[in-house]
Amino acid sequence: MKAKSAKHVVKVIGNKHLNLYPDKDYWYFTYDDSPRVFETHSVLVPRLSDQTLEEWVDEGRAFCRAVESGNWRDALGVRGFDR
Repeated sequence: MKAKSAKHVVKVIGNKHLNLYPDKDYWYFTYDDSPRVFETHSVLVPRLSDQTLEEWVDEGRAFCRAVESGNWRDALGVRGFDR
């Protein structure tokens, strides 16, 4: 199934702390439970249509699970932090 928009992806995932944004040549999820936690996760595809809705949902849910369990590591392997 095709993702209609970033809002569509986030709505299907159903986590109130999650958002999805485009940037130049990639997309990124943010997990914002301010002031406690703020984390990001890049998805290196230039267009939303480069992945199916299911792939976006799997990626977003995995990111949420990792952040919420305290097991999130950024691209350099550095553990996320609580503020």
